[in-house]
Amino acid sequence: FGSECGDIRILDEVADILEIEPEAYKTSLRQGLKDGLSFPAARQRALKCYETVLSAPNNILGIEYLKALKRLNSSIKAYTVRREGAGYHDTAIGETFCSASAIRANIGQFPQILPQIPENCHDLLLESKDRSFPIQSNDFSLLLKAKLLKETKDSLTAYADVSRELAARIVNCRNHFLNLEQFISLLKTKELTYSRISRALFHILLGITKQNMENCLASGYVCYARLLGFREEDTPFLKLIKDRAQIPVLTKLSKGAILEEPGKAMLEADLYAADLYESVATDRFHTAFTNEKQQQIIKLT
Repeated sequence: FGSECGDIRILDEVADILEIEPEAYKTSLRQGLKDGLSFPAARQRALKCYETVLSAPNNILGIEYLKALKRLNSSIKAYTVRREGAGYHDTAIGETFCSASAIRANIGQFPQILPQIPENCHDLLLESKDRSFPIQSNDFSLLLKAKLLKETKDSLTAYADVSRELAARIVNCRNHFLNLEQFISLLKTKELTYSRISRALFHILLGITKQNMENCLASGYVCYARLLGFREEDTPFLKLIKDRAQIPVLTKLSKGAILEEPGKAMLEADLYAADLYESVATDRFHTAFTNEKQQQIIKLT
């Protein structure tokens, strides 16, 4: 994985502390929250000697990878590559090494972004532009508003990442809903970060509950692998994966019938999310709707 730090040893040290949570760390974290700091800021202060490491987004993500590997007692050995070029939140398109945020923000701007994207993706992007993208989060605003109008403070707490505090804020503020991004900003507090609220609102839109997440956790999170595309030259490698995988590898959605719960429910949620996106795209670009089960696997030559 990429990181601003570029030093796996330091990232691993932080992951150890966050996974074990020694008493001194927990005491400092509680004090920071009591002082009114957001959780990320309180955690950063609790690990003062690693403050610089915890101020960088890719370092934080990498630490979560390392924590997961430790929790699973995995044999995977992690490596990190130092991030170069633009910062994580930089949305300007530069000559080299622009951020993923910049690519997402400018995804519809051709030909400016093409040098930042692998050449074998160019044709796919050009063919799909103004048919399936660009789609922004605000394009889901009306769907979310309709969903929220049917919810109560109690019913909202059933969804993943929705606390009682957030549920109350959603109900109290929903009459002031203009669009999704504006609503996230309206709900944001020191304790409720933008990312947390964004996840919660999309969980509500997609109907993903706390019980769904607990079922997934109990099954190890991954109940199947779904093939979206491959290079034809790698067909032998694909066969090897299917032969050795410990979970079903779905090359056809009709094979989803072999899944047991909660894998079957996970696949249905996957298909629903894809169809919802397709619905928004077809409405925006006035194109024909294609059900996810009709989508073809992408083959690169």
